[in-house]
Amino acid sequence: MVTPIRMSSELSAASARYDIILRSIPRQVPTAVFQSLVVALVLSRLDYCNNVLVGLPANLIRRLHSVQNTAARLIFGIR
Repeated sequence: MVTPIRMSSELSAASARYDIILRSIPRQVPTAVFQSLVVALVLSRLDYCNNVLVGLPANLIRRLHSVQNTAARLIFGIR
């Protein structure tokens, strides 16, 4: 079983990676392409590891929730 301390470092690294991926997607591409890239590169990965996150403390989940919110804001052009 993975300890919360190890999971904390894993989630920190993952959220940093996802932030880098989100920032690296060019904004000049058409909207549909941009949305597909965000879903393929970030949201699908968050969904893939979803079952591992069950039972973790809320403070660890918040990091990935923040990435998910950032992706949603980018997809819908908010901010």
